[in-house]
Amino acid sequence: MVIHSPCGVLWFNCKAFIRVKKRPPQEDTDDEASEADSTDAIWDFYQERGPTEAQLTRVNSGPRPGKLERRSTPGQTHCWDAAPWQGIGLRSATYLKNGVKEPTLSPLLEPVIVELHEAASPLEQKSRPEAIRLRAANRVGPNARLFLLDFNLGTAQLLILFATPTQQDEETSATPAGRLLERFISNMSNEDRTNRLKLLPKVLDGPWLVSASIPTKPTIIARQCSVVFKTGTNYIQASVDCAGSTIGKKIAKVLTGGQCDLALYVLLEGQCEDELPERLVGAIALHRTVAPT
Repeated sequence: MVIHSPCGVLWFNCKAFIRVKKRPPQEDTDDEASEADSTDAIWDFYQERGPTEAQLTRVNSGPRPGKLERRSTPGQTHCWDAAPWQGIGLRSATYLKNGVKEPTLSPLLEPVIVELHEAASPLEQKSRPEAIRLRAANRVGPNARLFLLDFNLGTAQLLILFATPTQQDEETSATPAGRLLERFISNMSNEDRTNRLKLLPKVLDGPWLVSASIPTKPTIIARQCSVVFKTGTNYIQASVDCAGSTIGKKIAKVLTGGQCDLALYVLLEGQCEDELPERLVGAIALHRTVAPT
């Protein structure tokens, strides 16, 4: 879509706003696996703006184009950092009785390595997670728990490695959420894993139309995307193929457009009283990222 005048922009915003506001009331979990995106015009407009030539040049000229650095200065772009987690509401200890949510405590794991690559051959994309796992051995202790998320977004591949903090105490590990994470990594069936792994995306900064079109509610990933798990000693990898899903297409456009700060919150669904209250597993913020080409 090409907008030729301020009036055209205003009319586009009004139409898109009306379409966004037609969303039904949000439930606790988004389970819609095949609903057509009702805001296609927003994404066409967003994609046409795209990253600037300066952004693309800087990203593609680095020694390792897919590697993202941790943010070191305010305003830095094409980088990552721990996402703000305060105020994120998750299932409380009494949720199964009264449906009440409460603010989460700090995430159980911390981000260690983040990479954003352009789409490649299946063989190359499968080799990237293993390379990250091997590099992580030099950054975390020998007893650290590692959780690697590998997202196939169709036009891009996003890899996020979380690890247990070096100073995590035993009390945290003994919480309901800590015990659930231990089971998830060590001895849970893959079927059970697929029914628990959730993703909560949130646009922290960017065009308000884009933010409005991405509902901030947890999504059980496997109900919209194919998920394959790989496990090892103190290690689990979830390979998520969401290239054909609505949520995958949205995340891919936000991550490669260079115009948004996007937070991805990862959690496990608590399904009984012994697994509540819920707590974030990890929280990552990606700042105006661009996919290498």
